[in-house]
Amino acid sequence: MDKSNPRHRLKFRNPGVYVEEVSLQPKSIAEAETAIPVFIGYTQLSEGKAGADLKGVPQFISSVQEYVDFFGTAGKEQGLSLKITQSPGGAESIQAQVSNPHACLLYYSIQAFFANGGSKCFVISVGNSGQKPQLRDYMAGFLESKKEARITILCFPDVVGLLEESDYYQLMGEAMLQCHKLRNRFLLVDLHSPEADNLQTLDRFRNLMTQTEGRQFSTAYYPYINSQLDYSFQPEDVLVHLLGNKGHNRPQTINLLALRRQNESKFNDCIAVIRKTLRPVLPPSPYVAGVYARVDRQRGVWKAPANVVLKAAQGLTANVNNQEQARFNVDSIGGKSVNVIREFPGRGILVWGARTLAGNDNEWRYVPVRRLFIMIESSVKAELKKMVLEPNDTNTWIKVRSMTENFLQELWRKGALFGMKSEEAFFVRIGLGQTMTTQDIIDGKMIMELGLSAIRPSEFLVLRITQNMKAT
Repeated sequence: MDKSNPRHRLKFRNPGVYVEEVSLQPKSIAEAETAIPVFIGYTQLSEGKAGADLKGVPQFISSVQEYVDFFGTAGKEQGLSLKITQSPGGAESIQAQVSNPHACLLYYSIQAFFANGGSKCFVISVGNSGQKPQLRDYMAGFLESKKEARITILCFPDVVGLLEESDYYQLMGEAMLQCHKLRNRFLLVDLHSPEADNLQTLDRFRNLMTQTEGRQFSTAYYPYINSQLDYSFQPEDVLVHLLGNKGHNRPQTINLLALRRQNESKFNDCIAVIRKTLRPVLPPSPYVAGVYARVDRQRGVWKAPANVVLKAAQGLTANVNNQEQARFNVDSIGGKSVNVIREFPGRGILVWGARTLAGNDNEWRYVPVRRLFIMIESSVKAELKKMVLEPNDTNTWIKVRSMTENFLQELWRKGALFGMKSEEAFFVRIGLGQTMTTQDIIDGKMIMELGLSAIRPSEFLVLRITQNMKAT
């Protein structure tokens, strides 16, 4: 107890016994949050409550309902139609189809994110969904994301359907560059313009994705997802073609609202067919963003976000076989690995890869390794900011080393770092003659070095079987 401290002189005024609990545990560092994406795109509304302009403003939300409150829904789908055909026996068949579906997918993407384990995110509206899509709108919105330090994942789910291929990959290149400079966020990339042939789609992506800096902070996924989400539409926007028997009732076209006035039961049947057979098709990035959040929360950022079932997914737009996946997984020339999503009988639709776009980099090949280091760097930097203008002396160095070692010790115990002993998993160095010279101290520099042994995914499990040829 420091008796010279005036607080103690004021505190102890009455005779008696006083108990003060003193923690001997060294101060630790809080883990930075790792799975807070920003979804950037056009929204039905860009004017929030009380008339506030939300265009270009990172808006924090924690549910689909909050998104609806701020930004509306997907807007009216104009391409839905129905055919009702009556057979000679009097039975009716109803067919639903969608032509030119709405390309503004942010609302559906938010649904997919929360369905797969997301709990919070930011949304940046780049304008109203009715306006003509422009690259500059996305650029402006994405630059605004730089101002929000809590963002850790960049996601552009509707760009693939709204911008030309060249503009899309220009935007992805700029986003990769931002991740490289800030070092606190990660980019999810979708493949633009999927073709019927999987390998042609892959080659097209690798030829057009030319940005080199920032590949270790980026990852790509394929194919697109046939969702289990419902289209957002109004009955008056759905055309109904009533096709009678040949030679009997003449064909008639009305909208679904008019059909409801005529026949409530038939209207309900039509709604059921639409809900059952028509589903929005989404790029994989919003699903994967939700998977990142789920795995980080349940296992930790060091666990590969793979071998995980996608929720709210009905099927895939393409099936990739083992031979094709080998090409997606390894790019011997450019290292642009693409993670494949596959459907396995009895297991469902799984994320089946965890590589960055730096697939040939021994250090940063894997998504969980890069994201773990982002988390550690962000966590340590946030705590060290509090040490600015502290004396650059031994006492401060001991304090910094102690809290950093305690932080890394906890991560090692959780399984984030590799080593039988903590000494094998990490080291922390700081001090004169170790990491700093006298001139560094004169210049006001406090330099700390961390050594970390990351756990890498067991990507290939090898089973060796030995046949014993001797008779038993």
